Amino acid sequence: AEDLKNDRKPYRKELKSARAELQRELSSQYGRTIHVEIFADLFDITDEKWKNAIEGRLGRIKHSLVTDPRYAVDAAKIFRRMKRREFEEIDLINTAAIKRDMPAAKEGTLYDAVRASEPYVDLCLKRYLGRIFQCGTVEELHQVRDGVTPDCYSYSNYIFRHLREDDYNRYACIGTKVSKARLKELEDEI
Repeated sequence: AEDLKNDRKPYRKELKSARAELQRELSSQYGRTIHVEIFADLFDITDEKWKNAIEGRLGRIKHSLVTDPRYAVDAAKIFRRMKRREFEEIDLINTAAIKRDMPAAKEGTLYDAVRASEPYVDLCLKRYLGRIFQCGTVEELHQVRDGVTPDCYSYSNYIFRHLREDDYNRYACIGTKVSKARLKELEDEI
């Protein structure tokens, strides 16, 4: 709760450690500070109705490390050398490849419910959310290749499933600012 009061999210220590080490190494290589961020910190959900579905569908991806595309390949080389058991659950998004591929978002997808100020983050959102359709019923899910309902019933790869509740409750973390509601929840737990 103390981290949240200071506008810091309670990420796992391994994620914080990997981020710090990668940023230190990249900055050393370039002779100036090169920022390594956590993907979830770089965008906001603009439609509360879809918050849980977005948190749930992004699952582990939202905890990925990201850099500006100019540093993505060097970051990948450094990250490869950081092969340790504690970092096996950490991912690094290849923002340079996403920028190169210039993904487009389809209308009516989860992408419509998010906003990012950085163009490369916006491209990542188009890649990860721009093909997942917002649906209200099983029939609508059946009509699309990839979709989700506001109550987190998901359809992808011809499989219906319930999204993991921990991904949108316990591990909810998306947003450029810490959620006041999340802070209150944690304080109530304590």
